Amino acid sequence: MDFFSVHIRKKYLYMTMMAGLIVIYFLIFNEMVDELKEGELIEFDKSVIESIQSPFSEEFTKMATKITFFGSVIWIVTLVSIFSLFLFLLSKKHYALYLILTSALGGGFNWGLKYLFQRERPDIAPLLSVSGYSFPSGHSMASVILYGSIAVVCIRLIKNKYINGLIWLLAFISSLTIGWSRIYLGVHYPSDVVAGFVAGAAWLTISAWMLRYLEYKVPKKYRRE
Repeated sequence: MDFFSVHIRKKYLYMTMMAGLIVIYFLIFNEMVDELKEGELIEFDKSVIESIQSPFSEEFTKMATKITFFGSVIWIVTLVSIFSLFLFLLSKKHYALYLILTSALGGGFNWGLKYLFQRERPDIAPLLSVSGYSFPSGHSMASVILYGSIAVVCIRLIKNKYINGLIWLLAFISSLTIGWSRIYLGVHYPSDVVAGFVAGAAWLTISAWMLRYLEYKVPKKYRRE
């Protein structure tokens, strides 16, 4: 009975924390949207762009171009396919489906947000030719979802807190550097990148929450049958 009570408390504590995070992400994103509509992000974007683009060099440009690839659709599809195939071979089909659905639906979510706000891309001498709307950054949002969802799966398969901590650190650094590359290359405003991070984190939190819920509910259903 004591074990059952502790288990229930942990379960509801987890649900409360996840719900709290989602609310926080929503409030931050909503505040950014209000500031975007009122034109209050201009000074913030200008100052950050000047800071990030000030050490301009061919070496930085080559590095940024390589880094930004790791948030591209081609890379996302490739990495998700490789990890999903590996998980299928390990008989972890639900984790493979989690990766596929989280990334695919997250991409659709980003497209919907871009279409909703229809912010034009920066025209400050971009170093890449990119089409489409700017807010929120697709690369930034996708990187959080991609590397975050991989980390979510890894912590369920690897029972070592140090390795898991390293995986989360790598996911964080990967997303951060991809966001930096989008600003440096002049294809996104800094506020686009921040909004992409926030929206991506919200989507990742919701998907991780759903995964945990299904992991509890599906086995019970089969046991009843």
